[in-house]
Parts: sequence; C-alpha cells; structure tokens
Amino acid sequence: MSIEQAGSVSCYLPCGIPPVAICIVCNHHFCWDHFREHRQTYEKYLDDADNKQQPLSNCLATYKNIESKLRSTIDHWESQTIDDIHRSAENARKTLANHIEHCRSHFEEESSTITGSKSINRNTQLMQLEKLHNEYDHSLENIHIVQHCDQRRALDIETTNPVKETFSSEP
Repeated sequence: MSIEQAGSVSCYLPCGIPPVAICIVCNHHFCWDHFREHRQTYEKYLDDADNKQQPLSNCLATYKNIESKLRSTIDHWESQTIDDIHRSAENARKTLANHIEHCRSHFEEESSTITGSKSINRNTQLMQLEKLHNEYDHSLENIHIVQHCDQRRALDIETTNPVKETFSSEP
C-alpha cells in the first residue's frame, strides 16, 4: 500500500509509481510507462486511419457500454411510465365505474319511488321521471377526466458542463 502525502499526485492508473507526465488533453497524471501506453492507444487509431484499415470513430468503441446503459435507462423509464399510466388509467376506470354505479343506484331508488307511489297522478310521475332523468344527465356531464400536467411523466436529456474542444491546424 502506498502512502500519499497531502496534496501529492499519483499516476492516474493504479501502479504506485509517481507521475512524470501530464496529458495536456485529458489532464491526467501518468508514470512514464502508462503515459506511453496512453499515447500509443491514440497513435494506433491514427495509424489505422492513415492506412485506411479502420475509421477514427473506432476509438469510440470503448463507450458502447455507457451508450447502452443510457439507452437502457430510457427504456426502463419508458416501461415504468407505461406501467404507471396503465395503473392510473385502471384506477380512473374503477373510480368512474363506482361513480356511475352510485348515480344509477340513486336513479333506481328514486324511480322505484316514482312508480311505486299510487297516490301520484300520471302527469306528476312524468315530471318526476324527467327531473330524475335530467339529474342523471347532469351527474354524468359533471364528470371531467382531468390530466394533471404537473404529474405528467416526462423525460428530458440534459448535459452538465459539456466540454467542447477547439481544433486548429497548428500544433
């Protein structure tokens, strides 16, 4: 186990050897062997591109795992959101069914009172039935399906402090 003094810098790769070079591109400190390896990686990509064997974009292959994880995160969010929406819709259906059942039950109770009363004349029964019918109509008209925008599930892609490199033809 190597002991580091406060403020001391060690090789970016775990080797315990003090650094002798700093990569001016990535700003990592390297021991001599690791610095050469670091440079050779990019030299190989350039050599392969110069020899038309492989495009420079092959150096991005190491990021495929990260790219896949990001896509997988979106896929998981999508699946979870769809499940949440299905649950919410099912709950709304149950609530609506309960409300409609309650309104129909009230209609049935009141309509049996209208038809069961022999002391009410036919004209009064017609008016009461029409009022009851209107009451049921209004109870349905007063049902509103509301989407809560503040609860809408949304997904955004944000970047924090994106680093943009500048390139020039001068060394």
